[in-house]
Formats: sequence, C-alpha cells, structure tokens
Amino acid sequence: MEQIARFGCFGLMVFNIPGTCLGFVSNRAMALYLIVNACLVMCYCGIWCICFRKSGVFRALSLSILPSAIFLFSGVISRSVLLIVAALIFAPCHIILSYKNAVLAKEQ
Repeated sequence: MEQIARFGCFGLMVFNIPGTCLGFVSNRAMALYLIVNACLVMCYCGIWCICFRKSGVFRALSLSILPSAIFLFSGVISRSVLLIVAALIFAPCHIILSYKNAVLAKEQ
C-alpha cells in the first residue's frame, strides 16, 4: 500500500486528472504552496545531509514525516481529491514502516 500510494502521490503532484483537481483558490494560495513546499523540501534536504551517516529514529521519522506533509499539504492547497487520498494512505504507512525499520536496525 505504501509503495502504491507513494507513486500515486508522485504522479498526482505532476499530473492533474480533470474533475479531481480543483486548482488553487487564488494566486496567494499558489504562493503559499510554493513557499511552504520549498521550506519543507529544504528541511528534508538539510536533515538528510546532517544525518547522512547516522541512523536512528529521529532520522527515520523526520525523513518520513516531511514528505508526507508535502504530499498532504499539496493536495489540500491545490484541492486535489486523489492526491489527498493517496497522501492519507501513504503517510501513516510510510511513517510506521520507517519507524519500525529504524527500531529494528537499532536492535541489531
């Protein structure tokens, strides 16, 4: 489910299916979309660079929560029903799997 939702989110961030994406309410909403997503992507890249050689729960949760937030925020602000649905499936699956993998790696 996580992989299907991930690729669904990727695809729906690029392609809008007519009738399922209502678009931005205004130019301000689009500016907010660009600013918030830029900040989230910079945080993601920063954490990835800082924690490149480290593993742990912080890294796993940070690098799973941030993309989940990007997908969900993008779906809400662009009013894309399918992206919201894919993000709601992707987020909990991805966060739980990342957490379990981090804990499992820590135990070994």
